[in-house]
Amino acid sequence: MNKVLVAELKPDLVFEEPVYLDGRYIILSPDTPTTDELLQELHRWNYTVVFTPGNTKPIERSAGHVSMGGTNLDQNQKEREGLAKAQAFYDDFLKFTHKTLDSFGRTNSLNLDRITEYIKKAIEIVKENQYYILRFTELKNPQKFDYSITHAVRSTILALTIAQNVKTERIPPHKVIELGISALLHEVGMLQIPPALYNKKGNLTPEEKKTITAHPILGFRLLKEMKDIRPLSQDILMGVLQHHERENGTGYPQHLTGDKISSYGKIISIACSYDAQISNRPHREGKDGHSSMTTLLKEMQSLYDTGYVTALMASLTLFPLGSYVVLGDGTIATVVRASEQNVRLPYVKLLLDEKKNPVSDCPVVPTNQEGLQSIVRVLNHREVEELKDKSLLD
Repeated sequence: MNKVLVAELKPDLVFEEPVYLDGRYIILSPDTPTTDELLQELHRWNYTVVFTPGNTKPIERSAGHVSMGGTNLDQNQKEREGLAKAQAFYDDFLKFTHKTLDSFGRTNSLNLDRITEYIKKAIEIVKENQYYILRFTELKNPQKFDYSITHAVRSTILALTIAQNVKTERIPPHKVIELGISALLHEVGMLQIPPALYNKKGNLTPEEKKTITAHPILGFRLLKEMKDIRPLSQDILMGVLQHHERENGTGYPQHLTGDKISSYGKIISIACSYDAQISNRPHREGKDGHSSMTTLLKEMQSLYDTGYVTALMASLTLFPLGSYVVLGDGTIATVVRASEQNVRLPYVKLLLDEKKNPVSDCPVVPTNQEGLQSIVRVLNHREVEELKDKSLLD
């Protein structure tokens, strides 16, 4: 085992083998760069040496380009495969949802068995492919399905993500399926509201607002009275009815508070609110994911369940997956996965250097609180579109 002096360590060194404290505890895995934050922590803990069976090597940098060799080639291949799988499922989910809601609007009936099987499939995709299916900014909508369809799909994905990550309780598998069904159907009341009203670009009149806020009750009644051999469970119906309720009673339609709101209603309210904020609508441009997540965090003490918001952030991170960010050295990157240690410091894939030149091999690196690999800001929708128009981003 080789001794390495902490005083000799610099940021952006990688080790061929794991790095240990006291020869027992792993603090760094192979080919993961050292960071300013890690070095500061080692100094704060008064560690003077660390141990590794291998040697150190610097990350190769030249002319603003970053290269980490075969490791990143493998990572990039995995990225392409993961995103391709997520895109294929997203396309299929959009089509399935469009067909399901269109049929319900015409016949007032649902094929609940088929919906159940599809939600089971969605649960597995979210579980196995979470870091790709949540990168909404990178998922395409080639058939141009309208907001009602994309919102139903993305809210369902987000609700299932929360259910899988929540630490304050264990949600049984059959309840997760019910939650997914409720999330998929949570806006069916909008089917009885004229599209011209909810797509209106200007401000709504008081009467128009009253009509819009009636949609949870309309959806609840539609689903409760639908023509089907097997009725929906009360829990599913409560999720539809209560997805606009808020912890402090300022929501609608019943102005419920705290424990009076069902768990499905609480979870769907968060999923629905987050997606509504990041989505472009006829009356406003969507926010970036970071601003939307920050809003949820600010409001969770009064409006949302703290445990469920925390569960969502555990996967999305404070800078949600798929966000395009600017780092301390001017590099543009995209957030690709969460850090288990700190949701505020996700892993990012480097895309463009400070001069807007492509970064070689597009390595995935951890971010820091300060320094060259800290996240300085998030690109807004217009900045991202400008870079895509110039073919600098996919």
